[in-house]
Amino acid sequence: MKQIKRGMAVILAMLMMALIIPAAAMAAEAELTTEFISVKEADGQIEAVYECGESGAPDRILYAVTKNGQFIWDGIMEAETSGGKQKCILDIPSHSIKRSVYDVVVWAESDMDSGEKAASPVYAFRVTMGNSQGNIQVPRIQQPKQMIVRAPFAYIAGNADMNDPTCYLKSGDIVQVYTDPDDSAVLYVVKGNVSGYMYSRTLVSKVFGYQGAGDDQIVEVALTQLGNVGGAPFWSWYGFGSRVEWCACYVSWCANQCGYIESGRIPKFAACVEGMNWFIERGQWEDRSIEPQPGYIIFFDWDNSGDADHVGIVEYCENGVVHTVEGNTSDSCARRTYPVGSSSIRGYGVPEYK
Repeated sequence: MKQIKRGMAVILAMLMMALIIPAAAMAAEAELTTEFISVKEADGQIEAVYECGESGAPDRILYAVTKNGQFIWDGIMEAETSGGKQKCILDIPSHSIKRSVYDVVVWAESDMDSGEKAASPVYAFRVTMGNSQGNIQVPRIQQPKQMIVRAPFAYIAGNADMNDPTCYLKSGDIVQVYTDPDDSAVLYVVKGNVSGYMYSRTLVSKVFGYQGAGDDQIVEVALTQLGNVGGAPFWSWYGFGSRVEWCACYVSWCANQCGYIESGRIPKFAACVEGMNWFIERGQWEDRSIEPQPGYIIFFDWDNSGDADHVGIVEYCENGVVHTVEGNTSDSCARRTYPVGSSSIRGYGVPEYK
């Protein structure tokens, strides 16, 4: 549609403040037990099925819809007053919905006697209109990741016109990103005390980068090994009976000293490409253009093959220079430096330290 329904757009700005998750549902007494079970598309309509739960029937059902990352509609539905399993048809004008894929979030809300609002967890799903394949299981939106905005992106806010969007996100902004459990459906963005910007998953790699917190502990451990020659403590700890190329063993050893292998934050790996792929597969990867945080795992590609053939630990980044601690550099543990964006850098693994 060419224009957002102005009244609803104003409501959206208010509703989305509830999505500084779990702000609206942080306190136990203010959380509804309403659970959205499934949705289905039928005859051009979206039907949501929910279980009222112990808190009873909610006062209303709230939802928002996007297509290709652009907000197109939101609404408030009066909920059924009885308990148990209920269903509601999301009131989306038929001229807004065509045969296409839409990302939808939905949650329930009630007014408390204290005057505060209680909200259920927020659920997300993707539906293909005109191609119904039965019920779609609805996952809760998971806890957020901290990410960095790679490039400015315009979206609709307030009562702006679709042809005149307002852009609040700029390069370098650090935001909280909420996705579905598989990182495959929709996401909300929270910047400061403003929230509710929904994008399709296909836009995430273009707009956002994974900006995890740094970690000084692994750096401190790495620095204790400066001057080691030959790497015997590291490759023998890994399980090798004789010397191997030991840069990855060194990184793994440092991670193990911090408990990060046991906690699943960093893998135990002896092949650089294995470690690189572990971070990439989990979406915890940044390219060479960023200014990395201390504790990021830096991977190198000396022969420009696209694979990693060396690895180290970022000590810090300052004035456009990346300072690292590396094992098996001239067969020793030593500090090294590289300009940000160096062609020798393949990219960075970003452990979920915090």
